[in-house]
Amino acid sequence: MGSELLVVTNYFPDRDNRFSDGTFVKELLREQERFFDSITVLAPQPWKPWNMNRERRNYTFGKVKVHFLRYLFFNTPRFMRRHGEILFQRARRLVRGGDFEAVHAHFSWPAGYAAFRMGEELGVPSVITVHESIDWLEVEYKEGGGVHDAWRGADALTRVNRRDIPLLEAFNRRVFHVPNGYDERRFRPLDRTEARRKLSLPEEGEILFSLGGLVERKGFHHLVEAMAHV
Repeated sequence: MGSELLVVTNYFPDRDNRFSDGTFVKELLREQERFFDSITVLAPQPWKPWNMNRERRNYTFGKVKVHFLRYLFFNTPRFMRRHGEILFQRARRLVRGGDFEAVHAHFSWPAGYAAFRMGEELGVPSVITVHESIDWLEVEYKEGGGVHDAWRGADALTRVNRRDIPLLEAFNRRVFHVPNGYDERRFRPLDRTEARRKLSLPEEGEILFSLGGLVERKGFHHLVEAMAHV
């Protein structure tokens, strides 16, 4: 039998990347697929009456088969507490009988919980990559419940932020620091003059470039305030 990887992720883009949530997971799989004969992706697509235009369709790229799991979503405390179990039950029906070598989850809840339960049922290792922001991680830590079950139940956890590893080690002895990476074929140093010309920027003078989502925790407001004193 060939080697198969099962991936459970909170977010995943559609075929054309019009809805780009989880693009970093898709790009990671483009690199991982050379190590497996096939990869199956399961991503929740809860049905929400106010968000019908974002419905994604199953598709395939390379060795990767993407399945969007549809179910009714209720934004209530009771549903949110059961979301991991709901995703697990929906996922197990789809992959029943699959011959997977491992399960990899992106985010702890609900994907991580569903992945560790899938690993138990399939008898294979499960790994959770804890992508959560610092604030989100703190909320999960305080709320406990299924998130803590996922952290304890997984065979390993990975985290980009080394500072958070001691917190996760209270739940799991196998926590690994895996830093962010990038594709050197796509991101490489360019000639400064040519780069400024392409971006229609002045060729003279100092320019500070900062990239990231425009959210408060990225600290762009501090940068704007500080620049007045530079």
